[in-house]
Amino acid sequence: MNQNQSPQNNPQHKVAALLAAANSGKPISAEQKNYSAGVIAARVVKHDGVVLESSESGSIAEFEDAAGAVNCAIDIQSRLAEYNHLHFDTGSIELSIGIHYGEIFSSEGKMIGSGIDGARSVVEIVPAGKIYITRDGFRRIRAVLQLKTEAAGTRSLSPNTEPVQVFSILWESVKTDMEASLKRLEKDDFHRTAITLPQNAPAISRRKKSPMIVFVIIVIVFLFLRYFHVI
Repeated sequence: MNQNQSPQNNPQHKVAALLAAANSGKPISAEQKNYSAGVIAARVVKHDGVVLESSESGSIAEFEDAAGAVNCAIDIQSRLAEYNHLHFDTGSIELSIGIHYGEIFSSEGKMIGSGIDGARSVVEIVPAGKIYITRDGFRRIRAVLQLKTEAAGTRSLSPNTEPVQVFSILWESVKTDMEASLKRLEKDDFHRTAITLPQNAPAISRRKKSPMIVFVIIVIVFLFLRYFHVI
């Protein structure tokens, strides 16, 4: 970096959440590399991020807030897990993802800074298929995202800094919780239908009357809102 240039007087200096994704090192095919890179690029854009670097070994992306970076990381790992489930006979794609919240700024056309360095440093200790986030990023998502996490030790982000605490985001539980919630909803719907209809009614009658119940409820709600001039 130019000695006359500093983050404070650089107009492009900012603080952001940085996501670093790295391949596990296990050999994968060129097709799998392209698929992995495509998933990362598409998910980063979907979650309002910007890819700063991309190579065969991994990528670095910038997000305005840590929540966006975490949601993107979970999205990436979930999609790769689905791919691996469908292609278990051809080998799996495994990424390690590290997230750090810190400063970045432009220097000679490249984005550099402690945020990027920190994300690179963290991803080096992340096991394949996992997501780690440093303490500063974790503090910013703790009250926003309801996620299960566990302590993953400490990490020195640079030679001149104290080690910081790192957390593992148990992203696998997100999908499990969602599937459990859907099963509960289906079970509740079944019980509501069983209570509304006569217990001795044939199964085919229950299936036919269930949409009518929904329609009646919608009509009642609509008339209620119209009566109180809500709509």
